[in-house]
Amino acid sequence: MWAAANDISSPPTAQMFQGAIASRSYLLAAFFYSLVGLGSAGSYNAALTTNVRNWNAKDHGFVVGTSVSFFGLSAFIFSQLSYIFYREDADSNPHSTVPHHSAMDTHGFLLFLAFTTGGVNLLAMFCLTDLSREPGMRMTHFGDGDNSTSSLLSNDASSARSSSSHLDDRDEEENGSESVRARPKADLSFFTNVDAWVLFAAFGLLVGTGLMYINNIGAIVVALSSAPSDSPPVSRTQSTQVSLISIFNCIGRIVTGIASDYAKRVAGIRRDVFLIGAASLFLISQLIATRVASIALLHVCTVLVGFAYGSLFSSAPVIVGNWFGIKKFGTHWGWFQWAPALGGQVFNLTFGAIADAHRPSDPEKECKGSDCFSLAFVFTAGACCVSLALLAVLYRRRRRLVSYTVVPHAS
Repeated sequence: MWAAANDISSPPTAQMFQGAIASRSYLLAAFFYSLVGLGSAGSYNAALTTNVRNWNAKDHGFVVGTSVSFFGLSAFIFSQLSYIFYREDADSNPHSTVPHHSAMDTHGFLLFLAFTTGGVNLLAMFCLTDLSREPGMRMTHFGDGDNSTSSLLSNDASSARSSSSHLDDRDEEENGSESVRARPKADLSFFTNVDAWVLFAAFGLLVGTGLMYINNIGAIVVALSSAPSDSPPVSRTQSTQVSLISIFNCIGRIVTGIASDYAKRVAGIRRDVFLIGAASLFLISQLIATRVASIALLHVCTVLVGFAYGSLFSSAPVIVGNWFGIKKFGTHWGWFQWAPALGGQVFNLTFGAIADAHRPSDPEKECKGSDCFSLAFVFTAGACCVSLALLAVLYRRRRRLVSYTVVPHAS
């Protein structure tokens, strides 16, 4: 490759690129980051899809909320482990250039992460079982949206008795939809389903809002602190914010999952109501963030964003499974995972552009005050309003569809 580069371009140009890559290892680092992303997404989707397919629909909120809560809590757990076991005193390392009183043993911690995450996934290969593929077992999913009546694993005999009062087996397994009156048979292709696109847009706006806050919380702390960015007080405050996000992210996922199951069974409240609730919390947090001027008020924003982000990722997978079918849940939810990739990029670039616009002309100085980022939260507050409007439209559309549902006739 490098020989061809020398033939195509001038030797100085080729040598410049070779030196940059060799000294900084940009391509190698990017390659390893891509492996981390692929591994994380694969592990997350495999565990989530298996649990959704194996459990009854009335328990999907609990199953999804509990499963993904540990995904949200993992950042807090690993950060605490790194602080306890992989911290080096700067005084014991005279060659350290880190201005803090302690430095991270990055090499040792990365090895720990590699063996821990890799080992857990190797173990999961032999433990995770999709029971719907077992001989004599069959997955059935009756109901459109939150009007679903069951999503369970049963043997062929019980499935046959149950299916006598529902659609034929093919429609049940492929689409998970009940028969309807006064409307033609809809095109249930995922990409031609209007509800899927509306839900994706609302989900992407909310995910982008959460990721912008989470990824830039360190810069926000620096802007609100009078101390320099490399001072220990700022580092401790940043660590506190990360811990709050992780803890309340976990709490939001568990609480929303359990509450949505209970509300559905007891009061018949549809699950998309909890998605609207998460969007409302996002909007409140962003409105507060536009006026935040102290670390104390920032704590409130962080708690709200963490809980709302967890609630969002507890509600959305269950809704996707209920609305578009369990059989292809892994594929459908995989497409929804493009929302964090797209939303995160757009919203983070917006925050960076606004922060750069308010940066002092002196490169040695840091931007201080809420003016450094307040306009970014005006943008996200607007995005939350759009998302709420989309979810309201979606709620009415799904409510109209459910109102047409025919009570299955007895055989």
